[in-house]
Amino acid sequence: MVMTRDYNEEYIRSRSVETENGCWEWSRSITKDGYGQAGHPTEKRAHRLSWTIYKGPIPMFEIICHKCDNQLCVNPEHLFIGSHADNLRDAVSKGRIDLKARSAHARKGHLKQRSTETK
Repeated sequence: MVMTRDYNEEYIRSRSVETENGCWEWSRSITKDGYGQAGHPTEKRAHRLSWTIYKGPIPMFEIICHKCDNQLCVNPEHLFIGSHADNLRDAVSKGRIDLKARSAHARKGHLKQRSTETK
């Protein structure tokens, strides 16, 4: 079977539901970490599949990030290509991750304790 662009776009749209904020939430299988899981031959993560269908190939060593912070969203207009560092900066800028708290946690001996446990 030849998978045309129309078929692939329909694949995404028929497996997602549009929310009030414009997200297309994946309505099928979800991974343990909360992302849409596609049963598509070329890509298993639904948001990555959506990017590939609507925007093109994902460069090596890059990831697909969510502007909307909704892991189930497959709306290509809510996605962007970035590095893991870009994704981390985005999360920090939106208050989803507190690097100061993480750093304080490490300074309290968490990392040191873990390294002594493995000896």
